[in-house]
Amino acid sequence: MLVLFGSTAVAGPKVCEKKGEPLISLRRLGERTSPVAYKDMPPPVITGGFVIWPTGGFSSFDEDPDTNKVTNERAGCLEDADFKQVKVALAKATWKFTTAKIKCMAMSVNHTEWTANDKLVWDDKMCSGQTADAVTQKAIDLVHALAAKLAAAPGVSAAPSK
Repeated sequence: MLVLFGSTAVAGPKVCEKKGEPLISLRRLGERTSPVAYKDMPPPVITGGFVIWPTGGFSSFDEDPDTNKVTNERAGCLEDADFKQVKVALAKATWKFTTAKIKCMAMSVNHTEWTANDKLVWDDKMCSGQTADAVTQKAIDLVHALAAKLAAAPGVSAAPSK
């Protein structure tokens, strides 16, 4: 005879859905590696992205610019402490930039578009001469650090996203 005097609830893995307007979305743009004839500079193509959702979920991917094949796709949930920190930093970010009067003149098709709350807030281009204010720079650095941390993590996050 088996007698149970209590119960132990075991929580399943945390699930973070990809829904709502992303808190932040980075879209990396670059150029094709295969030779294509263009009169001028070829138009940029998507080479990857990183998104943080209001649910605490994230998704990232790389994309081959020639085949448009998605690789290194990852999705999951941010750790609670990371999500809280990035959410606060993004809420404080003003997305104000100062543009230097003198800047380099190099040009590249490679750049990253930053979208917050469904609005393009920054186009990170080489030699733009743009410097973010301190609170915005803190948010940028934090998002970069999270993206790098998650890209280095083996496989998909332990907590899947929908």
